[in-house]
Amino acid sequence: MAKSTTTAVMGLSFLLLLVSAIAETEGAAGAVSPQLNFVAAKLAQVMEQNAETEGIRDCWNALTQIPGCVPELIGSYISRRIAIRYVCCLRLGAIGQQCFDSIFSSFPFYQKFERGVKKFCHLR
Repeated sequence: MAKSTTTAVMGLSFLLLLVSAIAETEGAAGAVSPQLNFVAAKLAQVMEQNAETEGIRDCWNALTQIPGCVPELIGSYISRRIAIRYVCCLRLGAIGQQCFDSIFSSFPFYQKFERGVKKFCHLR
């Protein structure tokens, strides 16, 4: 992995951890405030913009074609409660395993989240 890609991934991981910590301090398990939803949407934009390789960018673009799909994923990660629309699940099932892995490796502790999303969306 190139140095700039590694730096970008580390920065995104830190940002996700920071947002997760903010979510924990908000109280009410499973509830995500409008402000946190806004942060999730902005974070989705940053993640897409920082996708260095064309393959990863294409993967994120496939999800951004479904309005709200990326913020739903990030909001689900932050709240630790998966709430993804059926159309987003369909897109996740259609992007292929390599894209799926590329997208979910952007999330710290992604393996547990990835398994949860696969189970929620009935993906293998």
